[in-house]
Amino acid sequence: MKTAKNKGRVINTVDSTTNFQITEAYKALRTNVQFSVAGSESKCKRIAITSALPKEGKTITTINLAVTFAQTDARVLIIDCDMRRPRIHRYYDLESRVGLSNILSGMCTLTEAIKQTNRPNLHVIPAGLIPPNPAELIASENMKKMLDELSEVYDYIIIDTPPVNIVTDALSLVPYVDGTIIVVRSAQSTHPETKKVLTKFEYANAPVLGFVLNNVISSSTKGYTSKYRNYSYR
Repeated sequence: MKTAKNKGRVINTVDSTTNFQITEAYKALRTNVQFSVAGSESKCKRIAITSALPKEGKTITTINLAVTFAQTDARVLIIDCDMRRPRIHRYYDLESRVGLSNILSGMCTLTEAIKQTNRPNLHVIPAGLIPPNPAELIASENMKKMLDELSEVYDYIIIDTPPVNIVTDALSLVPYVDGTIIVVRSAQSTHPETKKVLTKFEYANAPVLGFVLNNVISSSTKGYTSKYRNYSYR
């Protein structure tokens, strides 16, 4: 399992050395997501990952879900849409000064912003320079045009977004994605905060594909894993 440092913390990302049960947990997540978006007519599946509050595991879930999709030979792109506290570039030791904010502001092209990772079939668009108006950029027509253009190239676009109960950025993406996954952290996330997230998505008439329960301590894996629970509106 590859590790990356994030403000002093060592974060695990899935690779060929990862414990079998952890790998299978992310593969199960991949399979459930595939079934959840199977009815979408779009060729490229666009999936947003969010959480209620910071430090619940949305970024590592974004990365490992994208990795497991790339392992199937699908063409996968990660977009760091958290332009307030970007993290994705740190996992791949990438420069973040040119990225999403630059594209949406007309300061660079897609070609200049897309970065190759050390994983086959997996690319990243970092957050770019931190802008004064991230919510407005995400809700802009340029965001729609960019995703439409990228959808001609990739099979899956996985988007890391800021926590919903902190800022509205993730809700601005609702018209542009096939669904959202909400990450909750074992022994940390609370029912009131999670309910607040669901209320906001319900009000926006947005499809929630399911939950990922992150940081589950398993004696058999001697580490951390994730579990997926499907959720749909009735």
